[in-house]
Amino acid sequence: LPRREHLSRRGNAQRCAVGITVPGRSGDGELEFIRATVAHRFEIDEARLTLHPWGPSSFILILPNEELAGIVYNEGRPIVTTTGRLHVMRWTRFL
Repeated sequence: LPRREHLSRRGNAQRCAVGITVPGRSGDGELEFIRATVAHRFEIDEARLTLHPWGPSSFILILPNEELAGIVYNEGRPIVTTTGRLHVMRWTRFL
């Protein structure tokens, strides 16, 4: 791909992504916990969510479109459940 097109695609993907931090939890179940929590809370099919590890308790969540990313971001308010809390931030290449 030409460099300009490659950068454009990366920019589009960044607009559809949020960073997720899961404080106080560790283990192999974090990916499933995040995917299930976001899918249930925002009524999104789990198969449409892409999740990548980004650190010890941090992940990059790629959503199907920019609108859903904005809804999940919700001005940075955490997603609170009875079993945990997800801190959400906008994804940028500088994080």
